[in-house]
Amino acid sequence: MLDIVLQFIKASWRPMPWVVLTAFILEYLLQIAGLKSAWLIRRPRRKSRTRPPRPLDPTAAFFLGFFLSLITLAAIFAAYYFVNIWLSLALQALIGAFLLDNRRLFAVSDRIAFFLANNRMKASTTLLSRFVGRNVSRLNAHEMIGLTMNAGKAALPAASIAPLLALALGGAPLMMLVKIVMIFDWKRRDPLSVKPRHPLVRMIQGPASWLTRGMLALSAQVMGFVYRQTPVSGIRYMLSDLERNNRHLLITSLIMMIVCVDLLIIARLVISLTGG
Repeated sequence: MLDIVLQFIKASWRPMPWVVLTAFILEYLLQIAGLKSAWLIRRPRRKSRTRPPRPLDPTAAFFLGFFLSLITLAAIFAAYYFVNIWLSLALQALIGAFLLDNRRLFAVSDRIAFFLANNRMKASTTLLSRFVGRNVSRLNAHEMIGLTMNAGKAALPAASIAPLLALALGGAPLMMLVKIVMIFDWKRRDPLSVKPRHPLVRMIQGPASWLTRGMLALSAQVMGFVYRQTPVSGIRYMLSDLERNNRHLLITSLIMMIVCVDLLIIARLVISLTGG
């Protein structure tokens, strides 16, 4: 049995660059087809008796993610053992596509921009409130644009960067664990809060945030501007700023996917040259 497990790991690891690439592309197709769930959308906190229950705390989310990752591991191993490796890889790519939120993140920002451009302030306020998890009805249009830009950058680690890296390093099981922990943390917190996170979340969020800043800076260089933090107030942001920010996030996710694929290919070449 141990030999079969080792063969499964070896057979799954070598084509992993193509799994990452396929999951990235398939996520866009699923979102366009309307088959993606709204991981990033939540209800704003309200002081009422009918407010929704709070999401799971980080410890419970970690154990839920661990349990689901074991189920994912069992599913992809069963596909390999009873059918072939190609079904196992296809299942990993499909799971990865459902757990990524690249296009969903851009779709939220684009929708807010569309509402603002058509002077539909109530619709834009409702959507932005659900995105950031608090009431934003007192903000003007320029502040709403700035908040949307900041919230999009804050959501990028949970939506794209950390899940992509987890998929590259540990396949769909590790991606499942990372996604569950980060998405429940996203739903519990204000995206711009500076309060310290739970230690279980910091283990994932810390490296993901550092990597996100690096990818954002690299994406800014590709687009030809200097990457800086976005103040929410004091600047009259325009819709063109929000549209550029959306392209910025898109290129950041694309660069992260390319980096993951390249690292996997380089690692495979190094192992093959050393006789592994």
